[in-house]
Amino acid sequence: MSLVSTYPDVAAIAQAIATGFTTYHSRRNVHGCCRVYVAFGYLDIHELFALDKNRRKALRNSRRKTVIQAVNSLGKLYYSHLNEDLQDVLYVGYDNLDGSAIGQAYAIVDNLASLGVSASVEYLPD
Repeated sequence: MSLVSTYPDVAAIAQAIATGFTTYHSRRNVHGCCRVYVAFGYLDIHELFALDKNRRKALRNSRRKTVIQAVNSLGKLYYSHLNEDLQDVLYVGYDNLDGSAIGQAYAIVDNLASLGVSASVEYLPD
Protein backbone atom coordinates (compact mmCIF):
# COMPACT_ATOMS: atom_id res chain seq x y z
CA MET A 1 0.00 0.00 0.00
CA SER A 2 1.40 3.37 -1.00
CA LEU A 3 1.64 6.09 1.63
CA VAL A 4 1.07 8.75 -1.02
CA SER A 5 -2.23 9.08 -2.85
CA THR A 6 -2.30 9.97 -6.53
CA TYR A 7 -2.91 13.59 -7.45
CA PRO A 8 -4.56 14.85 -10.64
CA ASP A 9 -2.61 16.75 -13.27
CA VAL A 10 -2.82 20.45 -14.13
CA ALA A 11 -5.38 19.96 -16.93
CA ALA A 12 -7.79 17.97 -14.74
CA ILE A 13 -7.65 20.51 -11.93
CA ALA A 14 -8.08 23.41 -14.38
CA GLN A 15 -11.10 21.67 -15.94
CA ALA A 16 -12.68 21.12 -12.50
CA ILE A 17 -12.22 24.78 -11.59
CA ALA A 18 -13.46 26.07 -14.97
CA THR A 19 -16.55 23.87 -14.79
CA GLY A 20 -17.28 25.17 -11.30
CA PHE A 21 -17.12 28.76 -12.49
CA THR A 22 -19.67 28.04 -15.22
CA THR A 23 -21.99 25.94 -13.05
CA TYR A 24 -24.77 27.66 -11.18
CA HIS A 25 -25.63 26.13 -7.86
CA SER A 26 -28.57 27.20 -5.80
CA ARG A 27 -27.90 29.57 -2.95
CA ARG A 28 -26.14 27.89 -0.08
CA ASN A 29 -25.10 29.47 3.17
CA VAL A 30 -25.58 33.07 2.11
CA HIS A 31 -23.45 35.10 4.50
CA GLY A 32 -24.14 38.57 3.20
CA CYS A 33 -21.70 40.72 1.32
CA CYS A 34 -18.38 38.89 1.32
CA ARG A 35 -15.43 37.84 -0.75
CA VAL A 36 -15.53 34.14 -1.55
CA TYR A 37 -12.48 31.89 -1.83
CA VAL A 38 -11.68 28.23 -2.32
CA ALA A 39 -8.93 27.10 0.07
CA PHE A 40 -6.76 24.15 -0.91
CA GLY A 41 -5.41 21.41 1.32
CA TYR A 42 -2.51 19.45 -0.08
CA LEU A 43 -2.07 16.47 2.24
CA ASP A 44 -4.59 13.93 3.46
CA ILE A 45 -4.60 12.71 7.03
CA HIS A 46 -2.66 9.51 6.22
CA GLU A 47 0.08 11.40 4.41
CA LEU A 48 0.29 13.92 7.22
CA PHE A 49 1.17 11.30 9.82
CA ALA A 50 2.87 8.60 7.73
CA LEU A 51 5.52 10.72 6.02
CA ASP A 52 8.53 12.42 7.53
CA LYS A 53 8.74 16.21 7.59
CA ASN A 54 10.92 16.58 4.47
CA ARG A 55 8.75 14.24 2.40
CA ARG A 56 5.56 16.05 3.51
CA LYS A 57 7.06 19.39 2.55
CA ALA A 58 8.18 18.14 -0.88
CA LEU A 59 4.80 16.53 -1.57
CA ARG A 60 2.89 19.64 -0.47
CA ASN A 61 5.07 21.91 -2.62
CA SER A 62 4.66 19.66 -5.66
CA ARG A 63 0.87 19.59 -5.32
CA ARG A 64 0.73 23.32 -4.60
CA LYS A 65 2.70 24.01 -7.79
CA THR A 66 0.22 21.89 -9.78
CA VAL A 67 -2.76 23.84 -8.40
CA ILE A 68 -1.07 27.21 -9.00
CA GLN A 69 -0.35 26.24 -12.63
CA ALA A 70 -3.99 25.20 -13.11
CA VAL A 71 -5.31 28.46 -11.62
CA ASN A 72 -2.88 30.58 -13.65
CA SER A 73 -3.81 28.75 -16.86
CA LEU A 74 -7.38 29.96 -16.32
CA GLY A 75 -6.32 33.54 -15.60
CA LYS A 76 -7.78 33.41 -12.08
CA LEU A 77 -6.34 34.90 -8.89
CA TYR A 78 -4.45 32.65 -6.48
CA TYR A 79 -3.22 33.98 -3.16
CA SER A 80 -0.43 32.16 -1.36
CA HIS A 81 -0.88 34.21 1.79
CA LEU A 82 -4.04 36.32 1.97
CA ASN A 83 -3.88 36.90 5.72
CA GLU A 84 -2.69 35.08 8.83
CA ASP A 85 -5.65 32.69 8.72
CA LEU A 86 -6.19 32.23 5.00
CA GLN A 87 -3.48 30.80 2.75
CA ASP A 88 -3.39 29.01 -0.58
CA VAL A 89 -6.73 30.23 -1.88
CA LEU A 90 -8.43 30.81 -5.23
CA TYR A 91 -10.49 34.00 -5.40
CA VAL A 92 -13.95 33.10 -6.72
CA GLY A 93 -15.65 36.48 -6.53
CA TYR A 94 -17.70 38.87 -4.48
CA ASP A 95 -21.07 37.64 -3.25
CA ASN A 96 -23.54 40.50 -3.12
CA LEU A 97 -26.34 38.56 -1.38
CA ASP A 98 -27.29 36.73 -4.58
CA GLY A 99 -25.47 33.50 -3.67
CA SER A 100 -23.84 33.10 -7.08
CA ALA A 101 -20.19 33.35 -5.97
CA ILE A 102 -20.88 31.05 -3.03
CA GLY A 103 -22.64 28.61 -5.34
CA GLN A 104 -19.71 28.67 -7.75
CA ALA A 105 -17.28 28.07 -4.89
CA TYR A 106 -19.25 25.02 -3.73
CA ALA A 107 -19.36 23.74 -7.32
CA ILE A 108 -15.58 24.10 -7.58
CA VAL A 109 -15.06 22.32 -4.24
CA ASP A 110 -17.41 19.50 -5.31
CA ASN A 111 -15.59 19.12 -8.65
CA LEU A 112 -12.20 19.07 -6.94
CA ALA A 113 -13.41 16.54 -4.37
CA SER A 114 -14.43 14.20 -7.19
CA LEU A 115 -10.76 14.29 -8.31
CA GLY A 116 -9.47 13.68 -4.79
CA VAL A 117 -8.29 17.26 -4.20
CA SER A 118 -8.99 18.61 -0.74
CA ALA A 119 -10.60 22.07 -0.77
CA SER A 120 -13.08 24.14 1.21
CA VAL A 121 -15.16 27.30 0.78
CA GLU A 122 -14.00 30.32 2.78
CA TYR A 123 -15.61 33.77 3.22
CA LEU A 124 -14.20 37.15 4.16
CA PRO A 125 -17.03 39.53 5.09
CA ASP A 126 -16.79 43.28 4.63
